[in-house]
Amino acid sequence: MTIRKLLILSLWMGSFATSAQMPRLHIDSLVQTMQNDDIQMMQVYHEVYEEMHIFNTQERIDEAKALVRRLDATTYPEGSLFMARVLYVKALVQRNYLYLYTESLQNLLDAAEIVEKFENDFLMFGILHQLSSTNYLTGNDTEAVRIGKRASQMTKLLEQDKTLRDNYFYQMTAMSTYNTIGMSSSRLGDYDTAMLYFGKGVKIASAMKNEQWVAMMGSEQGLIYQKKRLYNNAIPLFVKSYRINQAVPDLKIVCIEALRIVHAYIEQRELSLAQTYLDSTEYFLNKAPDHEQELRIDYMQAKANLENARGHYEKAYFLQKQYTDSMIAFIRGQEAVRIGNMQGAYEFSRNEREIEALTYQTERQQQEIKFEHTMFLASILVLILVAALTINVVFNYRKQKKITSVIQLQNTEIQNQNRTLENQKEEIQRQNENLESTLKELEFTQDQLIHSEKMSSIGLLTAGLAHEINNPVNFIQSGTEALSDNINLLNEVLALYEQSTPANFAEQLNRIQQLKARINFDEVKTDIPVLLKTIGNGASRTATIVAGLQHFSRKGKEDIVEAPVADIIEDTLLLIHGELRDRIAIEKHFEAGLTIACRMGEMGQVFMNILMNAIQAIQGPGTIQITTERADSKAKITIRDSGPGIKPENMSKVFDPFFTTKDVGKGTGLGLSITHGIIETLGGKISVKSIPGQGATFTILMPMQKHS
Repeated sequence: MTIRKLLILSLWMGSFATSAQMPRLHIDSLVQTMQNDDIQMMQVYHEVYEEMHIFNTQERIDEAKALVRRLDATTYPEGSLFMARVLYVKALVQRNYLYLYTESLQNLLDAAEIVEKFENDFLMFGILHQLSSTNYLTGNDTEAVRIGKRASQMTKLLEQDKTLRDNYFYQMTAMSTYNTIGMSSSRLGDYDTAMLYFGKGVKIASAMKNEQWVAMMGSEQGLIYQKKRLYNNAIPLFVKSYRINQAVPDLKIVCIEALRIVHAYIEQRELSLAQTYLDSTEYFLNKAPDHEQELRIDYMQAKANLENARGHYEKAYFLQKQYTDSMIAFIRGQEAVRIGNMQGAYEFSRNEREIEALTYQTERQQQEIKFEHTMFLASILVLILVAALTINVVFNYRKQKKITSVIQLQNTEIQNQNRTLENQKEEIQRQNENLESTLKELEFTQDQLIHSEKMSSIGLLTAGLAHEINNPVNFIQSGTEALSDNINLLNEVLALYEQSTPANFAEQLNRIQQLKARINFDEVKTDIPVLLKTIGNGASRTATIVAGLQHFSRKGKEDIVEAPVADIIEDTLLLIHGELRDRIAIEKHFEAGLTIACRMGEMGQVFMNILMNAIQAIQGPGTIQITTERADSKAKITIRDSGPGIKPENMSKVFDPFFTTKDVGKGTGLGLSITHGIIETLGGKISVKSIPGQGATFTILMPMQKHS
């Protein structure tokens, strides 16, 4: 008998000895304050909550189980406020550390039913807040908003008490309630309600000088602005939260805010700013704990989106695939942890039943001993024992039935989630296949667009090119005719020489001298080299124009080479010479020996698009200045025209596909968009500046050497 009692006692007390780090004082104080003081109870629970976060995950679970056992061992009058407070704290521990949401909700509802009879407004306010928060955590947003609004209605009554109104725990509860309503309303798509309650929460947080809560709710407001595509409103809120949490520092929140800023800037096409905050995310992730896996996965998604926005579709595809694989692995890991928690909760419940069974057996044996000592008391004790047994059997049956039902429900939920995961995996695989197919189609379409734009440019230059080719051809034709005439004259002189004999040599020589004088023989000899040089120059110029045209119109991908930038510009100027019509002067300032890493055909198209835009913009006489120079490790090409410039409202749309200010039929709006894509693909950058009435300046920065 004694040994069995010690066994039961050791099992019960062992639950408090799982970690020597938890001070026993706070647990005892917590149980003591539950008897008569709501505010002190919340204060001591807050201290226990802080202590819990000293431990690792498993230690925290063990401490939570121990605390639940301690609360279950506490005796209290049935239906008392003491009982309600015990249920309230037990619900918080079950939810926050053991993830027993169903049991937590039931305990909160039981506590609310008791408190309602006593009209304890402050405790009811706290219970309603926790009910709202727990419903939010389980995804029941409609119920979370309904209960949260009921709690918020109580603030008007509670704030009539100035002492309570200024109490820290009241303010935190009210602020957290408003935040929960805002979060659930946002998930339901009710953005107006969400913004209203976030605003109320920010007002309390500002009065408390709690910058982290101001930042958190402000960031949630920013997400709503982002969903409405009001990026100029969203980004300042994200940046404010980013800076506040960077000062704390809270590295997890800093990374979350940085990624939100990245996504907003990508939507605004501010890709350089997006890259800055993406680099910041990587920096803080390297300092964050290894268990922040979800943040690292979100970082991969943001990086893929940025590469996609830049037009680097292949890189974006592989990053997206890496993100998808990591997300599947993460979800499976989370499910494994959740299943482990469920198993732990089941073991916890089973241990409780074993302790109850041992306790019951001990009591029964004690009753048997008393029965042996006295027959009179035995008859009474037998009746009591029968009643106790009946109640205990019924209680155990109901409890076992409830536990079995919960386990079955959880098993069903796990099976449904496994099926959902398999479906998601199949869907992700299909999406990957579609992405790969789309990438190939995009690359083909991009090549077709670039080639079509080349052909369009050649079409516009047809008249000018015909004129450029016609001039050297005319030189060749005229030179050939003149050369033919001179050769005929030479043949006449040679014929007289061939007719000469020793007998008539003197007479023939006289006739030859007369013929030479008549045909200006010396001038004929001098003209022949000049005519040959003229014909050669005409043929060379024609060959140069044709070679440049063939190079410009080449279809398909070339290899990247290090080419003299001046030669590419000169070839382009040769093709568009006819468009200048002697009204536009070209001023060239080329740094000698400057090369760029590029595909020459594509760079020819880049210069062609920019120069043709400049020529078409200049009305009447004008100038185009072309400058090449080194800028650190880059080659800098500047093209400045004397045209009317670009209107301020059009500056942000210059590189957008299909944007044009030309008349219908005179422009596709693809030239500068393709130019921007070619330069970024080659690792360069292009920018434009313009003042209305003072022309436009395009600046290109290109790598000078190709990378391996």
